[in-house]
Amino acid sequence: MANGVKLDTGRYIDRQAAENDYKVNIKAELETSSCIKKIDQLRVTEVQLTHAVSDLTSLLRKAEAPYPSAATVQ
Repeated sequence: MANGVKLDTGRYIDRQAAENDYKVNIKAELETSSCIKKIDQLRVTEVQLTHAVSDLTSLLRKAEAPYPSAATVQ
């Protein structure tokens, strides 16, 4: 064994590969979690904006209701 490398059986290389896989999987989980949080935030914002558009549309319709259209005045 030279510097912890066991070339005859490949166990050291297998352990390194397993450790690298583990690190990659942890990083992928963190990235996935981050993406899910961002999507959740976007959904909340979408709902808020949808309510705001609905409220503004309602106000616009109320503001237009008491005034007759130009076609009916003549």
